[in-house]
Amino acid sequence: MASSYSVKDMLLRQTIAEKVVFKTPSFANISGLDTVLSSSDLQNEKTKGRQRKVSIPKSVARIAGTPLVIVMCGLPARGKSYTSKKLCTYLSWVGFNVKTFNAGNKRREMMSGGGQSSDFFGAEGTSTLDYLASLAFNDLIAWLHKGGHVAVFDATNTTRERRIFLIDRCKECHLPPPLFIECICTDKVILEKNYRLKLGNNDYKDWDPEEAMKDFLERVKRYETRYQTIGEVEEDEIEDLKYIKNFNVGKKMIVNNCTGWLSSQIVSILQNFHVSPRRILLCRHGESEDYVLDKIGGDSALTKNGKDFAIKLRDFVEKIRHQSPKSNEDMDSEWDGHDRCCEVGPLVIFSSGLQRSLETIRPLRKLNKRPNWDQDERACFPFDGSSSDETENIPPADTDIDIFTTTALNEISAGVFDGMTYSEIKKTHPEQYAARINDKVSYRYPGGESYMDVVQRLQPIVHELERQKSDVLVVCHTAPIRLLLAYFLGKPVEDFVDEAIPMHSVFEIRPRAYGCDLIKHDLLTE
Repeated sequence: MASSYSVKDMLLRQTIAEKVVFKTPSFANISGLDTVLSSSDLQNEKTKGRQRKVSIPKSVARIAGTPLVIVMCGLPARGKSYTSKKLCTYLSWVGFNVKTFNAGNKRREMMSGGGQSSDFFGAEGTSTLDYLASLAFNDLIAWLHKGGHVAVFDATNTTRERRIFLIDRCKECHLPPPLFIECICTDKVILEKNYRLKLGNNDYKDWDPEEAMKDFLERVKRYETRYQTIGEVEEDEIEDLKYIKNFNVGKKMIVNNCTGWLSSQIVSILQNFHVSPRRILLCRHGESEDYVLDKIGGDSALTKNGKDFAIKLRDFVEKIRHQSPKSNEDMDSEWDGHDRCCEVGPLVIFSSGLQRSLETIRPLRKLNKRPNWDQDERACFPFDGSSSDETENIPPADTDIDIFTTTALNEISAGVFDGMTYSEIKKTHPEQYAARINDKVSYRYPGGESYMDVVQRLQPIVHELERQKSDVLVVCHTAPIRLLLAYFLGKPVEDFVDEAIPMHSVFEIRPRAYGCDLIKHDLLTE
């Protein structure tokens, strides 16, 4: 059953909330800001953990198009929260300060934990829903006042009246016009899955599953009665209206007036998000000659151990391609109905352009079934003009394996320290050694790169990994793998710069609707 709430309790909470509503008429006027933060923000300030140490400089962020307000729109269970989370993960990984403000969470916070039945979402509840949404939006504005770059307002926002209110609110606070992202879903399979996921939130805690589903579908119907999609009417009424209409999780998109670097990046990454099940395998190259000598950088060949691992990797990949994750009871809920075998599409392999990576993937080329390959233009990644003798005979796309090489996956450049050991660097350049220890994320090797430099060159790789709908193997190096793990697991970069990436292991990532599962395979013991 739905949890009950009293009108008296609701009015009391509203009265308290009105005392912290954002009153400042101008975004430029930030005096008294501490008095306008919501109680939840104040609590978060006391309890939040370590802050992200590195972000895009203010000047660069401003040029990129911040502050930016992203407003989600659409009926319930159409992918708004999924899109919000994915966008926040990507933009945060790139270096922006990003936060989502969810109107549903605000409702649950203000109304004894939620639990409202579908009756609450009818016409009689519209004014209350609008009020609660305005509180969440006030929290968003207050957060931007504190220096946030991108704020995402996750709510239905299904009426023109609500959207015009939000535009006017941004204008009052001297914020740029918001970017609207409308999620539309007509795919019955996706909708059914989304409905089931919705039953897991606090609104349906302790409900009978059948009653919960019936109530949620009734809630959707009530929203449908007042749903007004973004379109030409608003374009005529609102100058410079910015919006993206996203159909069925990226299968089709309509983009209007989304200019500038940041908006273009958002359009690009949205086009690559999807919910198809697949595996992403991240693997460090086999043991190399320089690794044995503790040297960093370089372009050495594999040792015998490294070549033996390359064979083990080939056997592992061939085996796992014929296994269904449905055999894992802990991970089968989002893979139901999907037979996982090589027929789903080619295995896609991405490799760095360094010799030790190319030698690691060499045995995998023999898994191709079609003979007489005589083409090399697919050997290099589309955006990368690099090539090497090692890639000349790599086959083009087929039903089995696609192989791409790119310098974007190369190890972090050690610059003038390339080929040295850390013991030698500590002895000859103690100040540089100490600087790296003190701030490993932003430290840049003299004449080389920092971790955030590597993030920049990995952005196209992330777009490609998000786009792929079949299994992917990435063979590269410690720094790129750390950063890719940080992205897919939704963690700050600084939490992964010391992550151990053992030799001869494979990290298996299985994307889910609201995150990823991670499995580590030690090929020396399996």
